[in-house]
Amino acid sequence: MASLVDVRRLIQELQFVFGKIFLGSNATILEYALKQAQAFKPDIEALSKTEDVFSIVESVLRTTFGPNSGFPIDIAILDTFDASNRITSDGYLRSNLTSELVNSFVQGVEIEYNEDRPVLSKVRLKEATRITVEILKHTTYELIIMSSRQRVVEYRGNIIVREIFEILAKESADEKGHRGHRLLPLDYRKMWKGLESEADKKRVICDFISCMTDRYAVEFHSRLTDGGESLFKPF
Repeated sequence: MASLVDVRRLIQELQFVFGKIFLGSNATILEYALKQAQAFKPDIEALSKTEDVFSIVESVLRTTFGPNSGFPIDIAILDTFDASNRITSDGYLRSNLTSELVNSFVQGVEIEYNEDRPVLSKVRLKEATRITVEILKHTTYELIIMSSRQRVVEYRGNIIVREIFEILAKESADEKGHRGHRLLPLDYRKMWKGLESEADKKRVICDFISCMTDRYAVEFHSRLTDGGESLFKPF
């Protein structure tokens, strides 16, 4: 039976998670945590045939940090994991968490006022707040921005933007051939016609594309290419 997950990738992710959890711990604890992920490889390979990634991660965490795990320090990893699951499934808790984070970040701003030269006054985050913000930024980057789902969206978005530009910028020498500017809305078409240089005309097309929302860009591209959207549906 084919594996449902990439075992090697999952091992790397678990090592990353364990490493972040114990980043502030001593070298012995950190080494133990990193080795634990590799030690679970046989179990993960077996679980990967029937379970999804989230179930495997939960199983590994509960085995590693459970009450009978023999872990060398007392740490509330499972409580944190369960709390995270509750926040994920409860919109009210998520809103409350967001509100608390924003409030703590605002309260964490400090100002060093320069009375002689106010323009040289400094505004910065307190050290504890800055560390929290950096951790959240790094977590967001690793788990969301660099996720395969987001990479697919970005890749497809690049294709859509490029193809829209190429279609709108293409001008056939034959008057009866394709004239991309005719596909522009009336206001942008007037601006395009009022310009002389090719660079300026292409800039107008870029301005038009940059004003598109994601949904509008997908629908506009679909009408120009595969016809997924009805030609008679209003924008």
